[in-house]
Amino acid sequence: MAAQFLFLDSNIPGMGAGYRARVYIPRGTLLFQEAPIILLAQEIPDQDRDERIEDAVRRLPPVQFQQFEQLQTANQFINHRPAAGKFLTNALRCEVNNAHLAGLFLMGSRFNSSCTPNVHQHWNGNFMQFRAMTDIQPNQELCICYNIRKLTLPRAERRVEIEGAGGYECRCSACLHPNHGSDARRASIGEALAIHDPNNLERVPQNFNIIHRAIQALQQEDIHHYRDTLLYDGYLVCLTAGDINNAVLWLERAYEAAVLVVGIEDPQAQRVRMDRLRIQTQPARAGWMKLLPPPI
Repeated sequence: MAAQFLFLDSNIPGMGAGYRARVYIPRGTLLFQEAPIILLAQEIPDQDRDERIEDAVRRLPPVQFQQFEQLQTANQFINHRPAAGKFLTNALRCEVNNAHLAGLFLMGSRFNSSCTPNVHQHWNGNFMQFRAMTDIQPNQELCICYNIRKLTLPRAERRVEIEGAGGYECRCSACLHPNHGSDARRASIGEALAIHDPNNLERVPQNFNIIHRAIQALQQEDIHHYRDTLLYDGYLVCLTAGDINNAVLWLERAYEAAVLVVGIEDPQAQRVRMDRLRIQTQPARAGWMKLLPPPI
């Protein structure tokens, strides 16, 4: 279904322009994909970057130029050249062959950010894809997270960093009306993501408990990022423990979570799929340690 039938431009109180769902959108739906009109390395010195942005904007077709001119500039970027200020305010992170880039997307730039986002942006080839991570109800706002690395920070620190990096005050429900224990739950997610070796035999019980607790925290915090990563790590811990039965269950859930956010054809999902096919050919057996299936 075309994007214009799924959502519409809307004025969001306290946030300005944004998107609201026009109809019910099932999770996993590809909302749209978009090529950037400008794509630059993040490490470019300020003066060179500003000049490149100004040059790229001058070469835009008239319609794209008019759309670009409608973008807002955050206060912290008003001392840059006008085009550069708009780019720095609205650009999204892109990971291309392990290079850190920033891209400007005329449609994608209109998403507001939330610390409980319901839309995931994922760079795939030459396009940024935007997918619904949850079931989205009619009239519900569609939000991405500008920087998912901030999601595990405590509320106060998260708000300071978001305002410092983006020049805006986050007014999502998680920041304005945090649930009791939210900071501790988000910290537990960060602790699980910091596990560098889920195959460590000596730390199987500790790693498993940390990962299991973090996935429960994701559910309680209504965060859908990182779910595929942590489920896959849980699979690795079960495999290390020799618990093939539960390893299969964790891997199945990891595959479902990966497909949800990146699509079935994405290399990330295909790698999990191949592991899934391999482990399904192994005979079920009891390992040296019995763990648990993934949380519902």
